[in-house]
Amino acid sequence: MALALRGNKELAIGAPGHKQIPGAVYITSLPDLRVTSILKGSEIGDEFGSAISSLEDFDGDGTTDLLIGAPNANGKLPAVGAVYLTLGRGYLKRIGEGKETGDRFGHTILYTGDTSGDNIPEVLVAAPMAAKLAGEVTLLSLSGHRLWSQPGNSSGERFGTAMAVVATDRVRGYATEFLIGAPGAGFMGKKNAGRGYLLSADGESLDFITGQEEGLELGSIVSEGPTFEEGGNSSLVLISPNFFDGKYIGRSNFYLRKAKVDSQDNR
Repeated sequence: MALALRGNKELAIGAPGHKQIPGAVYITSLPDLRVTSILKGSEIGDEFGSAISSLEDFDGDGTTDLLIGAPNANGKLPAVGAVYLTLGRGYLKRIGEGKETGDRFGHTILYTGDTSGDNIPEVLVAAPMAAKLAGEVTLLSLSGHRLWSQPGNSSGERFGTAMAVVATDRVRGYATEFLIGAPGAGFMGKKNAGRGYLLSADGESLDFITGQEEGLELGSIVSEGPTFEEGGNSSLVLISPNFFDGKYIGRSNFYLRKAKVDSQDNR
């Protein structure tokens, strides 16, 4: 379930629905979770509300705006996926869509702030089924312009299944580094070991962490972790949902980093 705070008095809750109805996002008041308004997708089966990210008041109307993913929405081709920006209390503006049927553009979205310095914020959008399931992430301006796209390294990686901001500029507040999960990545012939990639705000690959066992699907969920040293970098968290040691199912993996993430190139 996708959730996002809308300011400090409202919570947006995604309800992507199923093949027979359009998706929706419910705006609820806090703390009572009373539904105050509903944003609805425009197409049956569009999965509108699968991903939600909040941002500052982009249009200057005094309301915190939202970015909403609809990864099964139609575009120039069927079921390419799309991302919408809310303006005002109910107007939805489509700012980007996938390239090919089945891309699932908008499966995961991250508001990044103004990484380009052009005074227009951006959103990082994942299409994990693009390019024969290699996956692709795109930095998209809220004006609709694509700044860059980074594909996965190999077919089946599902690059972009999960994403997290793991470093920000403390003065200007924009994202400087992203952690991207690719749970379908292989390792020395072992399928679906999984991998997490560290990307810069301009799309450069900085480092990566690879699962060591077949089927772990490391990177199915990723997050910024705590900072263990004062003034140091935050840790990285990658989830292996299929880990099983005979007693426990699933594992959270914490990775400490200094100048770089400790990693081993097995591509």
